[in-house]
Amino acid sequence: MIIELFIAAALYGLALLLGLALTFTIYISDDLAHQFAWELPAGLFFGGFLLAMVSALNSSVRICWHV
Repeated sequence: MIIELFIAAALYGLALLLGLALTFTIYISDDLAHQFAWELPAGLFFGGFLLAMVSALNSSVRICWHV
């Protein structure tokens, strides 16, 4: 499912691909922060996850409307 979203995003435009890449980057950053016990403010990841959710939702909806 994820690979199909990235392929469709690549076919329909760079903005969609960047939205999905941003979401992936935020989730990987959170995993790394937990893995290495980095001391980061809680609001940083709250805002990051909010941005990731909106970005992924926007990209997914725009991809579905094109298909």
